[in-house]
Amino acid sequence: MKLALSLLPFIALSSWCAEENPATSIHRIEVETADRIQSGILNPVLGVGRSSVFVRLGLSVERHFENSDKGGKGRTTSTKFQKPSPRPESDIYISSTTEIVQEAQQVKSQTEERATTSLRYTSFDAVILHDVNIPPKRLDAVREALTAIYKSEINLTFKEIEFNREHRERSGTPPN
Repeated sequence: MKLALSLLPFIALSSWCAEENPATSIHRIEVETADRIQSGILNPVLGVGRSSVFVRLGLSVERHFENSDKGGKGRTTSTKFQKPSPRPESDIYISSTTEIVQEAQQVKSQTEERATTSLRYTSFDAVILHDVNIPPKRLDAVREALTAIYKSEINLTFKEIEFNREHRERSGTPPN
């Protein structure tokens, strides 16, 4: 399943590093996605203080680590022998051998490490709690907006509850 990332925070995707717990990252993505849905869609359409959204994402995380070590050691030896030469005053050969040894050594080592992380969404559920006094037409507008953004990947559930009137009055939201 491939989700449109327009409302999912990109910063959370970069948090998949070795020192962070994946469960913490998933929770952060859920909270940031809920905050964006709340502030970008629910508050403007339904009114501030008249709804809340809870997001639950199913994610599959795959991490691949590759290590590549290359190394080598080389040695070259060269030996030179001189042939015995005859002496001019006799037929006797004197064996004079000179050995010249040259050695060269080179050591080379190269290490390459690569880590990749794949993040795949398996489910995207959003539960929207809303005030009982919200007209169905506005709820349909929310459903259409979320479906347009996330296509068919989002599973929406709307639940009517009676929001506290004092909270609604403090937030400055009219009843309808």
